[in-house]
Amino acid sequence: MYYNEARNLNDTEYIRMSSFPSDFDFCNISTRYVCGMSVPPLMTARIALEIKKQWF
Repeated sequence: MYYNEARNLNDTEYIRMSSFPSDFDFCNISTRYVCGMSVPPLMTARIALEIKKQWF
């Protein structure tokens, strides 16, 4: 288990935490950079759904 050891997260963990698909193409840009600078896709979908429900 990792919970009691100090370590950095790996790219797979960043991708999962940020809700990107595991086969997402980051176009040779740092995975950590893209995940850190973006709004998670599942969050974006939820916001869009709420806008649709309230607007239409």
